[in-house]
Amino acid sequence: MPVSQKKCVGLSLLNHLKQKNITVDVQYTFNNERSEWSGTITVYGTTYLVKGKHNKQSVLRQLMEDANSFIWCNLDAKR
Repeated sequence: MPVSQKKCVGLSLLNHLKQKNITVDVQYTFNNERSEWSGTITVYGTTYLVKGKHNKQSVLRQLMEDANSFIWCNLDAKR
């Protein structure tokens, strides 16, 4: 059964990529001076950056939201 683009977003989409053995690299850094998290996600050779979040979960949530359309374009191209 195909994965739905409307239902598979955020962490579900990240898990789907891992299940399909698609390379995804997520990196986090913490700025002690500002007490905030930033992070990057690299998927299909493209890197997205998020800064100024209060926790890792919000960094990952925003990264996946930013990369969602790009990821789906690549997944659909492989069908």
